[in-house]
Amino acid sequence: MNLAAASTRSRSVRIPTVATAGSVTNLQMLELGTIDAALVLGDAAVALGTRGSAIGRLYETYIHLAGRRDSRFRHIGDLRGARAISGLQARAVHSPPTASSGPRASQSAIDITMTHHKLSAAIRALRSGTVDVVV
Repeated sequence: MNLAAASTRSRSVRIPTVATAGSVTNLQMLELGTIDAALVLGDAAVALGTRGSAIGRLYETYIHLAGRRDSRFRHIGDLRGARAISGLQARAVHSPPTASSGPRASQSAIDITMTHHKLSAAIRALRSGTVDVVV
């Protein structure tokens, strides 16, 4: 049984959903005592020197890219010169993509134009074609 399901059966345990801007905000709220537990990315916790304890790992990943089905991008090396958009810079802990392996990739950082916006704005930009990929 998962934690959320168990909480619905208990009169003493309550797990409300709190919408936030992401890991950094979640960690700040934990430090302030605004919330008791949160989902955060490990790199954000390390970067901020968090004193909290982890109770599990959701998944391990380095970067996700989303593009239109009809785009020309099939490999990370294809992103050279692309227009990319990612989460708000002040709230995210990430590095720009690098091409490090594969037949079409080079050994250096990819030259992309990166902008930072909320996810909803990023999806609109991807749909309208004003950006090539969402990171």
